[in-house]
Amino acid sequence: MTPDINADIIAAESIGGIQLGSDSREVLNLLDKTHNRFSCLKYVVGDFLCTQVTLEHVGLSFVHDEGNRIIGVTCRPPYAGRYRQKFYPGITVGKLREMAATTLVIHGYIIVDKEFGVLFSVPEKYAGKFYDDIDTIEQLPSHMALNEILVRDREWWR
Repeated sequence: MTPDINADIIAAESIGGIQLGSDSREVLNLLDKTHNRFSCLKYVVGDFLCTQVTLEHVGLSFVHDEGNRIIGVTCRPPYAGRYRQKFYPGITVGKLREMAATTLVIHGYIIVDKEFGVLFSVPEKYAGKFYDDIDTIEQLPSHMALNEILVRDREWWR
């Protein structure tokens, strides 16, 4: 498997051809066979052991649970694919506000047009100021870049 860094970002489904719900062992095996470099980081969330696999050179990462099921996929520059042909990693807050009909900030993420399957990660710190406790997108500087886009199950926030 060679990730497609131009593939569309599909809400609650995939980024770069890496699908939510897929078996991470199959993806890792394919990545290994095609000589893609990746790193793994294990961490605990509550009582669950998760593993993050990162392909830094293409701006992709995914997280799998103890059962090897992929539960999240993230992209950042240089990933070139887009969500709805207009939203991309590195988009500024101002540009996102211009193009979105509605926005909601929840748990450090921006939700666009009520689609909970795609999340724009708000940087915790930007230009020396912390943004870890905001309620609306209007509290963010318009020139702030939103470098990470995540695809998750639509029920992640509950």
